[in-house]
Amino acid sequence: MNCTSGLIWRISVSEYTPDCWVVIEIDYGKEKIQKILSSWYGGWSGSDSWRLSSGITEVEELDDSYIIKNESGSVYTCYKRRYGMSSYTAGILEDFKKQAPVTMVEKYVDTL
Repeated sequence: MNCTSGLIWRISVSEYTPDCWVVIEIDYGKEKIQKILSSWYGGWSGSDSWRLSSGITEVEELDDSYIIKNESGSVYTCYKRRYGMSSYTAGILEDFKKQAPVTMVEKYVDTL
């Protein structure tokens, strides 16, 4: 197949803008990985949902938000004023702590 065949390949990137978010750090001994624990409110007709990112690789700080890229290629737009957890996400974090050495970063500052 010729590289000039005219085919266009499109890579799908998942983009998320959570209602609430925190950065958690998982200690794997020799390596610590930061991930985003994010959540969305379900509203009156749905249930709340959450997502754990694959691992932060790059952060761009804007005036009111961070654009955070992850190992999987997903991109999170995280508004600074929304940093924190709902009681729902706090329960999820507590479950994570029972399974691995996980800590929440109290105030996120880009350290990459």
